[in-house]
Amino acid sequence: MNGYPDTLRPGDHMRLAEDFFQAYRDLPRRLPPQSWPRYLMLCHAVELALKAFLFHHGATPKELTAKVVRHSINELLTRAINKGLSLTPIVESDIRLLHEAHENFWPRYPKEDAKPVYTIEQFELPVRELLDAITTDVYKTGKTIRRLTLHRQIVVLPPGHLHRLPPQHRQRPRNPRPRCARHDDVVDIAALGGDERR
Repeated sequence: MNGYPDTLRPGDHMRLAEDFFQAYRDLPRRLPPQSWPRYLMLCHAVELALKAFLFHHGATPKELTAKVVRHSINELLTRAINKGLSLTPIVESDIRLLHEAHENFWPRYPKEDAKPVYTIEQFELPVRELLDAITTDVYKTGKTIRRLTLHRQIVVLPPGHLHRLPPQHRQRPRNPRPRCARHDDVVDIAALGGDERR
């Protein structure tokens, strides 16, 4: 089994964090019970991203493999904030809510008698903000290496229009060529939710 290399590259950790975040998104949702594989992927993305930030700011492998730090989201987050990581108070508090389940390995070894846990879907946006903030800091570009920028699975339709949009037609023969308007020219009126024509 390989240990940490002597020289750690924060970019490698961030790419791996992005991979775990994408794995979280790719796994199917389950309601209920809790989707523990998705929980594991998202929590591990947080752990890797925080470690990337700390490595970037001078932390050593020995510091981050110590028992008190190793899988502790709270401790990693506290150290990252002390090193200058800037998050909104809401994002910080949301990330801290993942600590207990991650540190106690609930996603790996779920127990029937375990206390209630938060649904993992509500943490997607705070974790995305965390990854973006750390990526910006590590790469100093103001841009992210986000793997998924378009949410192609989301369909957006205007309200009340559930039918397919027809292909656009050519100008009809009854419509005259451009000219000055006359009182008996044909005028098409678009009716909301109807197909009336005058």
